[in-house]
Amino acid sequence: MARGPDDTGVELLARWLEGRIAAGDIPGAVWGIDDPGSGLLSGAQGLRAVLPREEPASADTIWDLASLTKPLATTTILLRLVEQGAVALEQPAARWLPELDGADHARITLAHLASHRSGLPAWHPLYTHGATAAAYLAAIAALPLEAPPGERAVYSDLGFILLGAILERASGESLDRLTERHVAGPLGCITLRFLPPAADAGRIAPTEKDQETERAMVAERGLHYDGWRPGVLRGTVHDANVGTLGGVAGSAGLFGTLEDVIAVAREYLGRGRGLLSPASRALAQAPLPAAGEVRTIGWQGGATAGSAAEGVLPPESFGHNGFTGPSLWLDPRRARVYALMTNRVHPAVRCREMNALRREFHRIAASIG
Repeated sequence: MARGPDDTGVELLARWLEGRIAAGDIPGAVWGIDDPGSGLLSGAQGLRAVLPREEPASADTIWDLASLTKPLATTTILLRLVEQGAVALEQPAARWLPELDGADHARITLAHLASHRSGLPAWHPLYTHGATAAAYLAAIAALPLEAPPGERAVYSDLGFILLGAILERASGESLDRLTERHVAGPLGCITLRFLPPAADAGRIAPTEKDQETERAMVAERGLHYDGWRPGVLRGTVHDANVGTLGGVAGSAGLFGTLEDVIAVAREYLGRGRGLLSPASRALAQAPLPAAGEVRTIGWQGGATAGSAAEGVLPPESFGHNGFTGPSLWLDPRRARVYALMTNRVHPAVRCREMNALRREFHRIAASIG
């Protein structure tokens, strides 16, 4: 564990995490508090793997970042392409995806997609319609909107799948290549990538066994699917929509270590290598008008009711969580980054109230230093 200016607070945080591990909420965790004055304070508790054998969590553990893909890769690429004039936030999504050129979907803009204000449903098992990008786009275009674009902020994986497809069409490059060009490469993030190589498998935290969560979700909808991946997933994305599509999408699929996650987060606070312009950083922090959640371009606002930041970080904080367990929150008031990396779905979904756990992590972490 890296020691910092407040060993007592660090020890309190470690003991609290060990308690949550003992209670069965998570198998283990790697955490980080990145401060402009004291630098990165970090630690590891518990296990990264339970099956097929126990392995301790460590600083070099590579995590399935799940929906952290949305801000770290997709949003960062979007903002970079906006800066370059390749795309514009006010453009209709149908400008790049004519598959959406229907009466309702034609009103969706890139900004709507990036801020979860498109009106699209939160989730749908697209793999039940086929295993190609064309099948996915056709399935999304056929789903009725749940609200007019721009009216409500409702978190939607589907919107970011569309946004990833738009970035690929606008640039002529795949999303994994765009991530290397616009994010990982400039920042020197060696592990931040889609489709991690087999050589990294030994330090990748495994996720769920037999895809039990999505099996149940599909069954609840009265749908059928035969393509489930058996056994514990390790080194392949947990999200079945993304896995069926080949492991690369705008909604999930990114892997990385705590250190690489924090390296991208620093860019959104203007403490990194200047990857993003002040205007792009402002977009990531500015709440957009809509009912429901507080959303910015790519991120959730800390003032959102029930968020991982509510009541423990300033309302102007912003961040994101991933279903597999990781979370990343930024406090612009203190220019601080808080990251908690865990695989709460291994070998099965554990804690059902992850935001409560994350809020307590933030409460303790914010008191350190």
